[in-house]
Amino acid sequence: MTKCTIISPQSFFYWNILLSDYPALICAGFVSELPSTEAKLRITLYQGLPKAEKMELIVQKAVELGAARVVPVAMSRCVVQLSAKDGAKKQERWQKIAREACKQSGRCQMMAVDAPIAFPAL
Repeated sequence: MTKCTIISPQSFFYWNILLSDYPALICAGFVSELPSTEAKLRITLYQGLPKAEKMELIVQKAVELGAARVVPVAMSRCVVQLSAKDGAKKQERWQKIAREACKQSGRCQMMAVDAPIAFPAL
């Protein structure tokens, strides 16, 4: 018997025992519900665009610390100035990093990474 963790659409963790694992059908038996790993407080991090690859580390650590959302902000004195096309590519990459960090840290809700916005848009 193999134990596994299943996350429900309502973001609850459940311990299950894998009963069968045929290619077309997976059957698991419910064992118990696990306590939520999500913070009760919803935190949004507004982060100025840093140089180089630092934003990737910031996204990863924000996930680990329990932030619900990261909004990259292009400030007037930021060295990095992204075009809309580059911003969309970066957002896609940061969202992938957030998804992998969520899996690694055991979070049951995905953290959102918004597209970069300009400071006056806040």
